[in-house]
Amino acid sequence: MASLPKDMLEVLQTVLQKQKLTLEKHSLAAGCKPGDNFIGEILKVTALCRDENGAQRERRFVFKRPPADKDYCESLQVFKLIKNEEAFYTKVVPALNQFLRKNGKIIEKLPVPDVLFSRSDGISDVLVMEDLSLQGYTMANKAEGFTPPEVFLVLKKMGQLHGVALAMQELEPQHFFKVGNFIKEVYYFEEGRPQFSTIHFPCEAGVRMLEDRFPHRRDYVEKLKKVTDDFFSNLVQMVSTPTPLRVINHGDCWVNNILIKYEDGNPVDLRFLDFQIARFASLAHDLSYLLYCSCRKDTLDEHWDEFIAAYVSAVNDAIRAVGGRKSSITKHQVEQEMKKFAKSGIMHALMAVPFFVAATDEQPKLEGGLEIFDNFHQNTYKNLKTRDRLTDMIVHAIEKGYL
Repeated sequence: MASLPKDMLEVLQTVLQKQKLTLEKHSLAAGCKPGDNFIGEILKVTALCRDENGAQRERRFVFKRPPADKDYCESLQVFKLIKNEEAFYTKVVPALNQFLRKNGKIIEKLPVPDVLFSRSDGISDVLVMEDLSLQGYTMANKAEGFTPPEVFLVLKKMGQLHGVALAMQELEPQHFFKVGNFIKEVYYFEEGRPQFSTIHFPCEAGVRMLEDRFPHRRDYVEKLKKVTDDFFSNLVQMVSTPTPLRVINHGDCWVNNILIKYEDGNPVDLRFLDFQIARFASLAHDLSYLLYCSCRKDTLDEHWDEFIAAYVSAVNDAIRAVGGRKSSITKHQVEQEMKKFAKSGIMHALMAVPFFVAATDEQPKLEGGLEIFDNFHQNTYKNLKTRDRLTDMIVHAIEKGYL
């Protein structure tokens, strides 16, 4: 594609007009590699413009729009996902940032990108965001997973997001629940069972990998099968269970949905991306998803207690920063939440980690129905790197009492 189609070009012109700029020409580049984003087509747009004084300016944006294949979009509920993400950026984020401004200046804004334009009409859906690469933000290595310093930074920022949500529930409960209702569960509800409960092969592959690697540990297999035999019902139950530690979850918190800024090789700041699966559920969903999809077992074994402590500290710092008190949490509470809900992180790891480990040329194309994912997963158990990483995570969860 040499240039934007007419509807997207009009969006670009609208964004520039808000900045009092006139478009002269533009160019496009792919915004990510195959396997980096399964929900949308990501485009980087460079616009050459003139300001009101006639001076030439350059602006860069990221456009996120649905894949072209309609069957794929329908199978993955892409238009519902985009609508949910738009609600997060245009309803939830402004409300939480306003709460921050009103109650304290320690945390200035949430660690998310600025969205400059959004539309979710099911015809010409698009999100336009700032290009964070211009500020030095980049993706970590998804195949290798996060390093301990990266995990600590992510937990700090995740703790801020969750802590602000808990504090707002304490201080402005009616407003918070009104805001929380803007986002909807997209996948795990009973009406979605006929479509999504058919995605069973990742669970079968996980069981097979565990049997192959630990042939004498039938107890491991039985613990895993207890949650995977009807994984859809289990996920429906877990995301809908009321708990005092329900927060606004990112919902898809793994390496490629987080951009990190480095100084001298050290992670110093980040932005969370891709909130299309944002949901209101236990904080343990985000926490377990992050740790089991984006880390290695040796990292978790060495730093688990430190990770949980760092997360709890970040949550409580955020709560205190905006004047909350009663909503503070303890490490014991988080561990209890993990025992109830961390199995969701393992179940998502079974579905997601094979994509993270696979090479670029092995990634499925964003076309067709859900069978493309079953076809992909049918070969994952043959990949020893995938097998070892997944079974390591399963064993860790068993050792922690989560399965």
